[in-house]
Amino acid sequence: MTIAPENMRVNAGIIIASLPDVAIPLQRQADVVSSLLLAQLSARFKFPLASQYAERENAYESVLTDLSWTTLHQSYNEQQGAQTLDVVNVLMNESARLFEFRIGVAFSNMASNLQLSAPTDKARKVWREHVVRRVQPVKDSTPDCSAIEESVVCIKLALIDSDWLLHTLMLRFSTRAVLTDDFLNQSVLIAPDTSVDVQGDTYSLNESVYRHLRDTINDKLTHKRTDLVMPWSVSPSTALPVE
Repeated sequence: MTIAPENMRVNAGIIIASLPDVAIPLQRQADVVSSLLLAQLSARFKFPLASQYAERENAYESVLTDLSWTTLHQSYNEQQGAQTLDVVNVLMNESARLFEFRIGVAFSNMASNLQLSAPTDKARKVWREHVVRRVQPVKDSTPDCSAIEESVVCIKLALIDSDWLLHTLMLRFSTRAVLTDDFLNQSVLIAPDTSVDVQGDTYSLNESVYRHLRDTINDKLTHKRTDLVMPWSVSPSTALPVE
């Protein structure tokens, strides 16, 4: 099950694609894009600090619920202690553990594409700005009293499935390492006394309820969508559903 890199899209801090073995109507793709974008922006507005990741995630889930998305399944894995992390390997391994075979394979393919494909400069910039958050430096924490800079990284992948289903895979960790522009190819040292959190979710949309919200949601996101939703990589055939 192969997802071409040009069929992957940046949606603020989420990389989204449709499963290649199912036909997804453009309107349904657009509804998923809008739902995820509104949930992210609303949660970020309410809880803008990097350290508020738990509150931000709860707010994100709350918006999806308000938009008539229901969580059908949720799996979670937490790893404690300092360790070196290979982001793509973790995403690939955990996708196989958290989801049924066809979904796990698709997520693994997406993760591999993130590492091997070349995103546009704008796509990389927008995605990174929403994925990597700087925590307020902690002063007087080193022998020379210099500040320690820490980043919270939250990576999310999303797959649109048939029957109004949506699968998401999240990886979150904290690090004091200097992240390169292409940190997906970097071996990252996790900050001590923190955990590596991985979560898989499957949602279902009540379309009969959502259709009454669609116009209002689209009006709110008209300009935001232009700035924050785009192909991951360039392809002449890449097209994004608008409404």
